[in-house]
Amino acid sequence: MQLVYRWVRCSPYLCFLAWLATGLVRAQSAPGPVSVLAQPVRLPAGWAPLAQVLAEASRQSGVPISYSSTRLGTTRRVYVPPGPARPLGAILHDVLSPQQVSYGLISGQVVLWTDRKTTPPGVTNVNEYGTPVPKTANPAALAAAAPGAVPGQQVRAGASSLKKVVSPVGGAVVSSTAPSLGTAGAAATGKPFALKRLAGGPRGNAVARPQMAEQPQLRATASASASSPARAKLLPPHQLLAVDSLAGRPVRAILLPAALPASLALAAPAPAPVAAGHRRRFAQVSLVYPLGTNGLANARTVNQVSVNALVGYAAGVEGVEIGGLMNVVRDSVHGAQVAGLLNLTGGAVRGVQVAGLANVVRDDARAVQLAGLVNIVGGRPAGAPSATAPGSPLQLAGVANLTGTDVRGLQAAPLLNRARRVRGVQFGLVNIAHHVRGVQLALINIADSVEGAPVGFINIVRHGYWRGEVWASETLPLNAVLKMGVRRYYSVLGISAQPFGNRLQWALCSGIGTVGRPHGRFIFSLDILQWGLAGSKNDDPDDVPGLLQVRPAVAWQFERESHLQLVISPTFNLAVANRTAVQPDWDFGANQLLIINSVGAETITRLWPGLQLGLRF
Repeated sequence: MQLVYRWVRCSPYLCFLAWLATGLVRAQSAPGPVSVLAQPVRLPAGWAPLAQVLAEASRQSGVPISYSSTRLGTTRRVYVPPGPARPLGAILHDVLSPQQVSYGLISGQVVLWTDRKTTPPGVTNVNEYGTPVPKTANPAALAAAAPGAVPGQQVRAGASSLKKVVSPVGGAVVSSTAPSLGTAGAAATGKPFALKRLAGGPRGNAVARPQMAEQPQLRATASASASSPARAKLLPPHQLLAVDSLAGRPVRAILLPAALPASLALAAPAPAPVAAGHRRRFAQVSLVYPLGTNGLANARTVNQVSVNALVGYAAGVEGVEIGGLMNVVRDSVHGAQVAGLLNLTGGAVRGVQVAGLANVVRDDARAVQLAGLVNIVGGRPAGAPSATAPGSPLQLAGVANLTGTDVRGLQAAPLLNRARRVRGVQFGLVNIAHHVRGVQLALINIADSVEGAPVGFINIVRHGYWRGEVWASETLPLNAVLKMGVRRYYSVLGISAQPFGNRLQWALCSGIGTVGRPHGRFIFSLDILQWGLAGSKNDDPDDVPGLLQVRPAVAWQFERESHLQLVISPTFNLAVANRTAVQPDWDFGANQLLIINSVGAETITRLWPGLQLGLRF
């Protein structure tokens, strides 16, 4: 009875200990953050909208995926390659990398952001492939984790402290037949690569910089067991792990070959992927879709040569397409597309587009585009940088170019040019762009920022040079101007008045100028202004006297980095007027200190120096 009584008293404690042990076991065996990205996903191969791909990946893996549809441009179609089920991280990497989008984990869900933005706080496992990383820092434990690994085998790394290299692919330990040279993975036949730490890099971020072996053939050998022969196996360059004895933790090692051997045959570039359900044909001829050699099947056919007498419709073009009236392509065009009236493309264009009226492209166009009326290009996602979409090298249109992507070359139209980024020249009546690295030539130029020069009558640069200025002078007593553009080149618009005397005289001016960077509190500038003098005795609008002013100026800031400045400017004034019967003796500037006073049979010319004093704000 005493034994039973003691057992009853101890049973609560035993139950508590059993519950605690069970919790510890579950905690140790709980999947880590990387296992979320390791969930198997198998998506249908082919082209599909990014939003649809992300939704299907989230449904199969059971992992929520959060993103901003406006920033990522989820309506854009992406290509999913065929194959067996793969980790969620690998699927996200293949789909999002071409779109310049990164991903990571936070609170058990996947978040997406564009590469131009900084990583959100709290996000881990950024751009991971979904392969679990061993948590132990013991080299022996890392070696034992690989089936058939040889205990105690070390890899010499020269001056580096890396000792053991383990490939998580198949759990193989990379070995070498010449350990005296040191290896970070056998990337040549029996000859090792030496690990070297990047100069200035943080401890633990080791990068395998290989010393190329004498033998030309590249391979990787993984020891499956101590007694079995080594099998040749290619190791992904991003999947090597090493142990830093100084840092005491596993680190990643990147295997980068220094050069390709001369005997290594280079594979030919792979053709553009064909979406699921599409087929390839060398040529097709049609009168109007579907009256052609491919019939209704042309809607899912990618043709190399396509000739349409009137209107053609196809899935894609990888060569040449010629249409009498209109060409309609559902996906992309790689090559030349010529139409009498209209080219309409639902994907991207690489090559040349020529149309009598318009070229319309839904995605981006890296092509020479010539149109009698207008070129319209939809554009890439807003977060995608210019490096992934070099843009069109040449766009010429009879009326306008409307481009949602970049232009790297020349964009010219008589009426309007519109682009996201311009690296080159925009020429037209009105030019509009977000960022310009080059020259804008137009009557009106509008941009967010310009690294170059906007040359026009009105230059509106949001993050540019905007200044107003008022001054008084001996020639025109009251003056006010507005300067618009960038520091190296801006346009000037102004008005002046002479309220004194029997008759009000006024003048309008336009000009150009440039201004330097501040030197302490002093700023130097140079303006060239052309004034049209009105209110004289001659009221003929076609015969208005002119005044040309060259005004180098020095401005003094009342406070450092202040927009309010005191401006002193000497001027050189050249006045020219026609001598007529109504105005035989023109008196403008006659009372100044004249350097030149020429009165001819038809013109009157005067040149004199002057001085202006005013404020800039």
